[in-house]
Amino acid sequence: MTAGSGPSPPDDDLALEAELRAAAAMFDPVPQWLERAAVDAFDLREIDAELAELVFDSSLERAVVRGDQEPRLLTFQAGDVIIEVELSGSGGARRLVGHLVSPGPAQVELRSPQGTVLVQVDGLGRFAAPVSEGPFSLACRWPQRTPDQVVVTDWVTG
Repeated sequence: MTAGSGPSPPDDDLALEAELRAAAAMFDPVPQWLERAAVDAFDLREIDAELAELVFDSSLERAVVRGDQEPRLLTFQAGDVIIEVELSGSGGARRLVGHLVSPGPAQVELRSPQGTVLVQVDGLGRFAAPVSEGPFSLACRWPQRTPDQVVVTDWVTG
């Protein structure tokens, strides 16, 4: 057990929690507007972060055909920081490959309703990670800069 963590709940408590969550989802689902409000409120935790504007989305540039498996290309920009992203695959095999056009060591936090994944950026600004279905956002950090620079993308539904 690590410092500051409590004992883990018994298995029967976890099973009961899972049953209660399933019942709540079935009989009293959370409205979509409330989910969106929660995501927006979650974004406020980094209110000092610079927001990267979506400047290019390939899905808006071409007609989408049923069964089209062409990767979706996204470009975000905040000042001199450019974040280029390719989203490919479908279902459980979706993958996000990106490039930060900004010098220096960085980290990318891939955020989704299912959780957060921290990804290291290589020396050329490249990163990759699996991504779940639904909305996601990126929080890019350059920890060696003073002050610590954080650039956050808007939420995108892929």
